[in-house]
Amino acid sequence: MFLDHKNVSNSIESFFFYVLTEVKDDGFHFVGYFSKERVREEDQNNLSCIMVMPFCQRGGYGKIIIEMSYCLSIIENKRGGPEEPLSDLGHRAYVNFWTRRVVKVLIEILESN
Repeated sequence: MFLDHKNVSNSIESFFFYVLTEVKDDGFHFVGYFSKERVREEDQNNLSCIMVMPFCQRGGYGKIIIEMSYCLSIIENKRGGPEEPLSDLGHRAYVNFWTRRVVKVLIEILESN
């Protein structure tokens, strides 16, 4: 699927890039990143682009990146989700993230009763 609005015609100066690395004995290793448009009043997206290296997928790094994007949104007092349209993998990552989040809250409610 081609995401026609996510192309290189946009200047990278209009984005912040947050890089996730893994620390191993031999140093830092790139795992993935997410980008976010610089602050604009009308923009409520917490994430523009998310990418986890293929050999790191299914390691929980996508969840960490999504959580970080929401934490930054809280600090910025912004509500919103990712920029749309999402890729198939991005959509799957967000569905997984929010499914786990909702199930965790429901379990906490059931355990408190």
